[in-house]
Formats: sequence, structure tokens, C-alpha cells
Amino acid sequence: AQGWYGSATAGYNTNGGIDFDAVANPTGAGASPYDIGAGATGDGGWGGALALGYAFENGFRTEAELGKTTADFANKGTSSTLGSQSTWTAMLNGLYDFNRDGKVNPFVGAGVGMARVKVLASSYDQANASSPLLALSRMSAAHISDTDSSFAWQLIAGLGLKLTDQLSADLSYKWLNVPDLSFAGTGRYRTNATGGSATQALTVGASEGAGLGSGGIVGLGFRYAFAKPAAPVVEPPPPPPP
Repeated sequence: AQGWYGSATAGYNTNGGIDFDAVANPTGAGASPYDIGAGATGDGGWGGALALGYAFENGFRTEAELGKTTADFANKGTSSTLGSQSTWTAMLNGLYDFNRDGKVNPFVGAGVGMARVKVLASSYDQANASSPLLALSRMSAAHISDTDSSFAWQLIAGLGLKLTDQLSADLSYKWLNVPDLSFAGTGRYRTNATGGSATQALTVGASEGAGLGSGGIVGLGFRYAFAKPAAPVVEPPPPPPP
């Protein structure tokens, strides 16, 4: 039905990894390069979204959406980047509903907006985690605890199932991407072959920007139309013959 609507969605983030840019490595004889830079592989997390929108008679919809997703980073063994990220998004979406008069309504859309991403992460060589700075092999550790904001975009596809004239259940899939992020942190590295160490400040993703790719957010939600559909117009019966 044409008019204003509201929706609430709960979802699962299937990835949520971050592609960190490699940081400048320490130099000198025996210095160990930083392990961070290969990126953090997302291991999934939960989230949700609220939206207020307007549906037009021609099948198009526009909506303002506020959402949040989280993700832990997967342990990939040696040189893993461990930790988690949480992302708040404020998006303006445009969508199109197919088969509006039917019981099942497929829809597609896209959105643009802003995202604020918080990262808590540590990266180090797990093969030497018990004594990382005394190991004679390649070793360093980098730690990030920072937040940054950037432009964000997403692609949307889903199926709507009409439960009543005003209430629909939506199964949706969103691909969210947040490029050009930078995070501050600290790094501790081995300075020589005998186990000396030092700490320095790091900025991860400053050169070309780290990017967050959520991989995909699978959501299940409900959409409620505030206005009741217009009653069908009933033509009066023809007058009786003379």
C-alpha cells in the first residue's frame, strides 16, 4: 500500500573482516617486521536495523535506516589478527518491490550513507605467542583500539511475505562495504637477535585506507504500513429497465 511504513530487522553478519594496509616496518639489523597488514578475517556476528520509509504506488520505496553489526575475527593460526569490530550505519536506501499485488513480493535496492567502525584487534605470530619478544624467529605484535568514520554503501535483495494488509515479513540479504578507514594503535617489535624490544605508534590503513567488507548480512524482519489500504471502489448497480 502507498504511504509511510516502519520496519525492524534482526540479522547475522556472515563475515565482517577488515583489509588492513601494511604498516611501515621497523628497520635495522635483527628487527622484526610487523605481522599486521594481511587483514583480519571476519568470523561472523549479530546485528539489526530500524527503518522509516515511504512506499509509492509505482512499486518504489525510499527509507532512512539506522543499523548496527558486529563481528569477531577468526583465528587463522600463525600471524592471525584477533579481536572484533562493531559498525554503526546511517543509510538512505532506495528499493523496488516486484509483484506488489501478490502474496510474495521480491525486492531489490541499494543504499548510501555513513558508517562508524570501532576496532579492537591484536596481531602477532602465534607460533611464538608464549615468548614472542625473545624468539629468534620473525616476530612482532601490533595492537589497535580505535574508531573511525567513512562513507558506506550497500546492496540489498530480499523477499517480502504479506501477513496482513498492513504487515509483511521480510527475508533480506545486504552487502555492506565501508572503504577508506584509518586506525591508530601501537606496535612492539624485536630490535635485535638477542631479544631487545621497542614500542612505537602505528596508523593502520593511512596510505590507501583499510576497508571493511561485511561479506553479507542475512536478516529477518517485519514491515508495518501505517496507512490501511484504500477500500475497493464498488460501482453502483445499473438502474432497472423501464
